[in-house]
Amino acid sequence: MVSGGSLLLMPRQLFSGTSTVTGGQRREALRLLKFINKECWVPEYGKILTSYHLKTMLLWAQVIHPEKEKWETLASSLKTLLSLLRHCVNKGKLPHYFLRDFNLFNKRYREGSGFYERLALQVLDKEGELLEEDPVRYISLRVPKKDAERPGAFSRAEVSLQGFKASQLKELEEKRLYEWEEEEPGDENVMA
Repeated sequence: MVSGGSLLLMPRQLFSGTSTVTGGQRREALRLLKFINKECWVPEYGKILTSYHLKTMLLWAQVIHPEKEKWETLASSLKTLLSLLRHCVNKGKLPHYFLRDFNLFNKRYREGSGFYERLALQVLDKEGELLEEDPVRYISLRVPKKDAERPGAFSRAEVSLQGFKASQLKELEEKRLYEWEEEEPGDENVMA
């Protein structure tokens, strides 16, 4: 059994092999995803993903894709991580690296029916699709710019994302309205 102290040190030891010297841009791709998460996804959707989620994805990606060519460039490293990210959000499962029966996506959504969890993961999949399509353009359009307007849609994927957001917002409004109507006491007698 691994002691608590050594369990905390293991990720540091595992990440020490992620430099460009050992064949790749893993660490840079992780940094880029963390930046995108912080600047784009968290302000718009809340903390769907944490730094810990992204680090865990990197650890799993290194196990699943040990091939050197998957990590040689920033573009290939990012594509490898995005591919795993999209797979995990589609399945709704990100196993903890050390405690494999523990799903890290369940950690953030212990309460409720799971409706918001599924919605959050669906939105994240759409964002991942858009980022995977053209990372440079995605970053230039999605990362907030000071004193600059964001240009309009640049692809079918962004149009799809905007449509998805609108439909989900409508569904949430309908659900809230329905719940609100049910909760109002004595409304049935007002119209009589």
